[in-house]
Amino acid sequence: MLPGSIFAIVHFQNKFMQDKNDQRKKDEDSKELAKDAYEQAEKDIEKDPELNSQPEPGDDLDEGELARLEGEE
Repeated sequence: MLPGSIFAIVHFQNKFMQDKNDQRKKDEDSKELAKDAYEQAEKDIEKDPELNSQPEPGDDLDEGELARLEGEE
């Protein structure tokens, strides 16, 4: 092998490993950002009364079902 071709191979290997490490770091950063966003969303949901309310027993009933429910009470 020629000395120039050895340099090219070593350079290619170094560049490949650097790219692989950079991609791993980006993946870790992305996972951390997603985790932070999820935690912030959970906090926002807890604060929003429309998203955090407990449903009433008759919330999803039609008129007939609601009348029967009110008659039982």
